[in-house]
Amino acid sequence: MIVTPIGDLARYRGLSAAMDAAISWLANGAWKSLPDGRHESAAAPGSGGKPLFYASLSGYNTKAEPDCRWETHRKHTDIQILLSGFEYVDVLPAAGMASVAPYDAEKDVEYYSVPETGTSRDEAPSPAVQRVLLAPGVAAIFFPEDAHRPCISAGGPGAVRKLVVKVADAEAAGSASEPG
Repeated sequence: MIVTPIGDLARYRGLSAAMDAAISWLANGAWKSLPDGRHESAAAPGSGGKPLFYASLSGYNTKAEPDCRWETHRKHTDIQILLSGFEYVDVLPAAGMASVAPYDAEKDVEYYSVPETGTSRDEAPSPAVQRVLLAPGVAAIFFPEDAHRPCISAGGPGAVRKLVVKVADAEAAGSASEPG
């Protein structure tokens, strides 16, 4: 996980060609005038037409923590940026978490049960749980090994507008088969 001001995303160039393309796209600001929905980048060379990244713009209301789900993605790294509003995102290492449903390859998402102890705001947090406050101007990058629980209300449910850039993960792209 990386949390950084949007203006500092360029520091993370070099992680992969797809990440570099996504960071350049974010820096040029063209996304600011896009309507809600999914927007794909150009295809990666030798990818069979798969985009380097795609971006989704949407608005929604944050929820109480128990109503939010832990998730991971095998094929993509998320760059999440709030355009308006505030929300918390909890983050844990995915290793050792219990899946509650089979991995959905089409949506590239796997959901997990809430760890037994220390993940509620009413309890002392587990040392591994990190709570991140997303606000306009901040970017959070979640890698495939980062289980994250987005959409948590910050001080009560509220409306947010979010940009999520799904960057093709270099390690997943190089793997010949899907894990488990």
